[in-house]
Amino acid sequence: MKLVSLKNALLHFMMLSTAIFYLTACGETKPVDTKKLSDQENKARIDDHSKEKDAQFMVDAAAMNLEVTQLSLLAQQKGAMADVKDLAIVEESVHDRAMKDLVALANKKVMNIPTTSTIDAQEAYEKLNGMSGTEFDKAFCKRMIELHQDMIDKFEKASKEASDNDIKDWARGLVPGLQQHLDQAKACQKKLDDLS
Repeated sequence: MKLVSLKNALLHFMMLSTAIFYLTACGETKPVDTKKLSDQENKARIDDHSKEKDAQFMVDAAAMNLEVTQLSLLAQQKGAMADVKDLAIVEESVHDRAMKDLVALANKKVMNIPTTSTIDAQEAYEKLNGMSGTEFDKAFCKRMIELHQDMIDKFEKASKEASDNDIKDWARGLVPGLQQHLDQAKACQKKLDDLS
């Protein structure tokens, strides 16, 4: 048992060292995809396939929560329509709280999750940040709809299929709120469409 733990710790250290080497090699500053790094660290640490699926859900949930929070902060600044800003305030508050709970759960389960935005989230942020007015509002609502549909699918699946009961319960507890946010984003998008 100790040999397996030592092997996993050594493998984890080697992966981290390799990642650091590649990041600093030749002075290049390539962005690190925190989601991929978390996936790799979890795969190196977890031997059980069902726990690996739980870890994958946790990584995905963290990445989506971080993106919603980051884009919502941007929408609070750049949103033109009051409904967009109101939606963004709710999203930021709820998903920030969900992320804090997820970090605590991941620590309890000794799973690695991203705690900073992924490359995909950064790209979505940059795209939205280049927009303004109604164009921004429509793009923000559209992205919230996409993210929440994806989250609902993943969270419902985890609430039924996760091997860990704490993870199941956490996912199940968030589904109603995610559905409510999806409905709010759709209503916001409809108002924008009606104005066009």
